[in-house]
Amino acid sequence: LTSVGYHVANATQPTMVTVPRVAGDFGDYAGAWKGLNKGYGLAMKLVSMSSAMETNVDVENAPPEYQKLLKKMELYQLLDVGMEEDLSRFESFNTGFDALDITSDKLGTATHKLYQVSRLVEAVNRISAAVAAYDMARKNPATLRAMNMTAEEYAINVVEDTQGNFSRLDAPLLLKSLPGAKVITQYRKYQLLMAWHYSSAFKQAFKGES
Repeated sequence: LTSVGYHVANATQPTMVTVPRVAGDFGDYAGAWKGLNKGYGLAMKLVSMSSAMETNVDVENAPPEYQKLLKKMELYQLLDVGMEEDLSRFESFNTGFDALDITSDKLGTATHKLYQVSRLVEAVNRISAAVAAYDMARKNPATLRAMNMTAEEYAINVVEDTQGNFSRLDAPLLLKSLPGAKVITQYRKYQLLMAWHYSSAFKQAFKGES
């Protein structure tokens, strides 16, 4: 959370990964950019940070055409990646040493507040990516039929592939089952996601070619 490089990568993820993906799928680079910019405009209206530094995502205020999509993303923990972190704060326990407990609580609160910045950017990114993908899919029904997907399914697929699914449920079985794997890899999910994404893109680029 204190890494400048992390925040730069996080903020530029839609432009570096989502736009090329959507543009490649539909052959419309300008349209992908237009959709992303529209998504940013909508996201800035739905995502806010309170004076207490708490990030809020208000799906109810989204235009009706996007509400079903965004609510499904919220249900899948794809919209607000901080929900799990919020829940984990209730799992804290007391050691019995007041000084240690007070220090631990203050450190936990400070980390939580710092995480809200990342959480806000993630929410904006995910809404923007979803809107860009959803609009492009609806504009190209023939291409979408060839993918055997609905516009909603395509948008969710793009968000998962380019923004990541960091829910505990979706973590690779290898990371959940091997002893000590979580400690080593819990902050490496993004790198693992990008490695998979680019290897998949490389495969697609040469699939069926002589």
